[in-house]
Amino acid sequence: MLATQALVETDLDEIRKKHRLTLDQAARAGAIAAAIMVQKCAGVVDPQVGFQVATYGFVEGAKTVPQRLSAASE
Repeated sequence: MLATQALVETDLDEIRKKHRLTLDQAARAGAIAAAIMVQKCAGVVDPQVGFQVATYGFVEGAKTVPQRLSAASE
């Protein structure tokens, strides 16, 4: 998980700041984006499988405390 965080944290924080989102709002936007991706991939991936993958990622992420890699702040 920390390797993935290191790859995406800086870019995602820049997007969050560009759109003036709080950390909570950015987390909600990420969840909505995952739902949209499941819907858009329905013709290629069974929606139930997409939902299960997204749910697994959410649950595993919720069990992990992110490492502080940058000066990401509210």
